[in-house]
Amino acid sequence: MQPRGRRPFSRGGGRGERAQPEGTPNPQGRGESSRGQQGVSRARSAGRVESQQSTGPSSRGHGSPRNNPRGGRGESSTTPRGTAGPSYDSQRATQGVTDLSSHQQIEANVRTIAVRRPGLGNLGERCRLVVNTFPTKVQPRLVYQYDADIKQVQPISANIRQTSATVNMRIVSRLQEEEQGIFTPRAVYDSQRKMYAVHDLALGSNGSREWNFTIDGMGYEVRVKRVGEPIDTRFESNSRNWTLIRPKHSVLHRFIEGAHPQENSVIEARQALDVALRMTPLTMLKIGQERRTFYPPSSGQYVGLGIDLCRGYFQSLRPAPSRLLLNVDVCTGAMYHPGPLPDLACQFLSLQHADSTARIRNLARTLKNDQQKRQQLVQFIAGVRVQWPIAGTGTMARALKGFSAKDAHGESFARRSDGRTTTIARYFSEALNQRLVFPELLCVQFGRPEVGRGALVPMELCTVLPDQPLRTALPEEFAEAQRAFHKKHREFSAQPPKDRLELVKHGLQVLGYSQSDYVRQFGVTVLSSPLSTQARILQPPILRYRPAPGSSDDRPTVRPRNGQWSMTNKHFYKPTVIQTWALISCVNDPDYEATFLETDAPRLVSSFMTACQESGVRVVTQNPVVTRCFDSRLDILMALDGVEKECIERSGKPTTLYFVILPDQGHQEVYRTVKNWGDVMRGIPTQCMRRKNSLRSESNFWLNVLHKSINAKLGGINMILDRGVPLLGDPQNGTMVMGADVRHPNLGSFMQGSYTGVVSSLDAHASKYAATMRVQDGPVEMIQDLGDMTAHLLERYMRYRRQKEGVTNPAPKRIIFYRDGVSDGQFQTSLDEELTQIQAVCRSLKIRPKITFIVVGKRHHLRSVCHMHSTILTPRLPDRFFNGDGNCLAGTVIDRDVVHPTEFDFFLQSHKHGISERGTSRPAHYSVLYDENQLSPDVIQTLSYALCHVYARSNRAVSIPAPVYYAHQICARGGIHFSPRNPGGEVAQISRSSPSPEHSSIPPQQEAFQLLHPAQEDAMFFA
Repeated sequence: MQPRGRRPFSRGGGRGERAQPEGTPNPQGRGESSRGQQGVSRARSAGRVESQQSTGPSSRGHGSPRNNPRGGRGESSTTPRGTAGPSYDSQRATQGVTDLSSHQQIEANVRTIAVRRPGLGNLGERCRLVVNTFPTKVQPRLVYQYDADIKQVQPISANIRQTSATVNMRIVSRLQEEEQGIFTPRAVYDSQRKMYAVHDLALGSNGSREWNFTIDGMGYEVRVKRVGEPIDTRFESNSRNWTLIRPKHSVLHRFIEGAHPQENSVIEARQALDVALRMTPLTMLKIGQERRTFYPPSSGQYVGLGIDLCRGYFQSLRPAPSRLLLNVDVCTGAMYHPGPLPDLACQFLSLQHADSTARIRNLARTLKNDQQKRQQLVQFIAGVRVQWPIAGTGTMARALKGFSAKDAHGESFARRSDGRTTTIARYFSEALNQRLVFPELLCVQFGRPEVGRGALVPMELCTVLPDQPLRTALPEEFAEAQRAFHKKHREFSAQPPKDRLELVKHGLQVLGYSQSDYVRQFGVTVLSSPLSTQARILQPPILRYRPAPGSSDDRPTVRPRNGQWSMTNKHFYKPTVIQTWALISCVNDPDYEATFLETDAPRLVSSFMTACQESGVRVVTQNPVVTRCFDSRLDILMALDGVEKECIERSGKPTTLYFVILPDQGHQEVYRTVKNWGDVMRGIPTQCMRRKNSLRSESNFWLNVLHKSINAKLGGINMILDRGVPLLGDPQNGTMVMGADVRHPNLGSFMQGSYTGVVSSLDAHASKYAATMRVQDGPVEMIQDLGDMTAHLLERYMRYRRQKEGVTNPAPKRIIFYRDGVSDGQFQTSLDEELTQIQAVCRSLKIRPKITFIVVGKRHHLRSVCHMHSTILTPRLPDRFFNGDGNCLAGTVIDRDVVHPTEFDFFLQSHKHGISERGTSRPAHYSVLYDENQLSPDVIQTLSYALCHVYARSNRAVSIPAPVYYAHQICARGGIHFSPRNPGGEVAQISRSSPSPEHSSIPPQQEAFQLLHPAQEDAMFFA
């Protein structure tokens, strides 16, 4: 085992040299940070916080040796980095790593949650990028923190959120306007509970005061209380409840300089500055769902289904090495279309009629007679605030819960004044002195009228208030509408990199930082020029296929170019064999049925056979069983079972593959029925396609189908990574690569648990994968059964290596675990609850693989613009660095300037953004939480980039490593693990309000969940 070598970082010119020693790895290439919010106790404990003096942009780099695998106390490690297999020279690879002592020194006693940054990568060709972050300067201020608690005086229901962010901001704005003697200069408020001020508010001897306000007919009580007792400390916090920050000595300044851990005091100080930056947009612009997104007035465009798309801005203050950066990005938000509630309902349910009266009457009939559509509408609009008139000239506004069982004529109640029974229609007609036009419409329900805590209001009187973010997904039955909506969303939001950067710079003026009194009071200055940083373009891995017959090349390989490649004149590395197969049409269309057996089916069979021959797949049975059925669940199941019986009678062997043709519209139920039958009930691979695709006869289409799904699904391997990729390819020192993800239920459906998916590689090249899935209480991000799932996958990994690769000691020497979906506020929880499960399983199996745990995230707002397309920097770089649309090339990695001050993370753009898509590429964010393998940045970046090329369903590199992508697909298929005969076991869409414990549906759902059929356990059924 060789110790890690080091060499000083070369600062020559920023372009660097591309040549590396032969054999050295030389690849070319669903959360903004929430630790600031989740890492602080919700006890509102902090007395005063003082902002810090930032030095602005710095040319210094990061730096110190790695400590223990989990960060911890920060002792310098002198242990070797580890070996990486015969085709990978660990010593030479680590020589390219920059010693952080030449960039930014991280003090040895600084504790971290994730792995301390070990150095900077050095492989690849260097280039310059402009990123959508702006350096800040901060002058010292003493900041006091307060708890601002806003409550409704008489809440409608404990199940409904009492106040929205918009209402909260209106109340606090009014408070500060009427109490200028206390709030001068004005305090800043995060729209939830936290308030900060640069002076001690005069709240009385007990540091607390209450006020009462009326907004939209509802009374509110406001209580502002100082939190904690201020303590005069010059350098750093000695209490978790407050922070005092002074230039050059503050905990926040020391943190970004690598001299202090990210404790609560650091988080509190950064939050105070972040709220100050958000205060002006919070008071002037529409607030998005994230509360970090803001939308200017008149920025909406109606796109159907009662939805407006709005273009706005995202902002967040992020710590970086030696500076604080303001991340500003363009974003697109979906809002409910404001206006009369009946119109919104008609738009959502696609009830169209030229005459508005006829349209509303049709709505009334639909809601009474079609329970499914009524439930879909409730799911879509539950929680939306609507307004209606009351006696006199006033109005009231509430959050909608659902609809009444009867219309306005049928619903009645006893008046409180005299006890006389009256109908809803008569009551409102008398109160408003006007008759209802559509009393046959259902009433809107607010709160819980059945227990005397709520109200029923005629639907025609209700108006949807503007500026309300969409908070639920469209129902599954709206598949076609979903596709249309997502297409419009992409078209609306897509902006080429240069245009996006210009919009971001314009956003600085829209968000009003330079004119903001709040920003000025807190001593913050945002520089107008975005940050420029150095990046590197990694070389892609070499992919190996199988030589085609007659080819002179006995080892056909291909090196991807900018994230894509062609397999022309190449066969799959390990082509599968199709013994028997069948073709079934589930299209209930007389015109299609008339031509299917005689014309369409023979043409499909012929095209498929040609594609198999060109790719090396051998088909034993030339004439498949062909049949058709209706699209009902029972008929489909009977047809599948019947075809299976016929195939066995013909050949004496079970069917290898089923082709199932789905209808173009409304095929979701058919798809779930087929997949449940194949993956869960029978263990037979199925390949579904829509009718319009089945009519295509060109061989390239069927080659694509083989490449994307069939070969890998039937046990074949499309291609493998050739020599030179670190940690892979050595059967005697196996590396098991894993990916994990969790998919949560949509808002509006509490009866759906969270689906968890975990996949692992089986072979030495990490090209073949197995998967397992569970359902757990939702929404819970941590995988509760990760230990059992890992044990299951480890057993399959060792069985495959022993039986297929002939390895006598099949236990993995290393586990590289990629975890998707964990925000940095959950890093510690993930280590405590997930990593420990993996370690415990390894101990129980008496194996000792070294584990590296990496979180991969896409929910961030960092975007980059290449040098040649930016007006910020000169001189221009060569065209080879960038796409024609201004996006960076696949393989672009950023590991400096915009990363965490002390922890090991980097950004990697592994895919090519299609020019036809017009948008700006988003890199993946990798955070290394734990690393027993002591891998260098070059090794982790090279390996991660290479794994983005082994995704079986594409001949393009994907945006995240293939095992993570597979885990995401596994979770998306959760619905097929419930019997089609009992679809209610999977999901029941009901209102957004929280269920009572006695009605919780999670245990029945876990009981109804069906595990994968054993015959599919070693197959890539998810491909």
